[in-house]
Amino acid sequence: MVMVSIKELHDETSAVIRRTRERGPVIVTRHGKPVAIIQPITEEELEDFVLVHYPGFHEGLKEALEDYAAGRIKPLSKVKADLGLSDR
Repeated sequence: MVMVSIKELHDETSAVIRRTRERGPVIVTRHGKPVAIIQPITEEELEDFVLVHYPGFHEGLKEALEDYAAGRIKPLSKVKADLGLSDR
């Protein structure tokens, strides 16, 4: 795994970013200790990354799974009917 100092990142940002595409994640260090990771990401991966790191996502998912387990859900056809939408 590649490691760079904050100074090197500051001085060579483009090269460090290019390195992530070629060799994978780069660990950024301050005084020899890790402080951050820079990793490559595609457009396709961005939405998943944002959702996983959004604080409310995990709470909402947990609540949804609890509702499902407790039977507190409606079939999509019922929701559409309640909203006056077609079930097609």
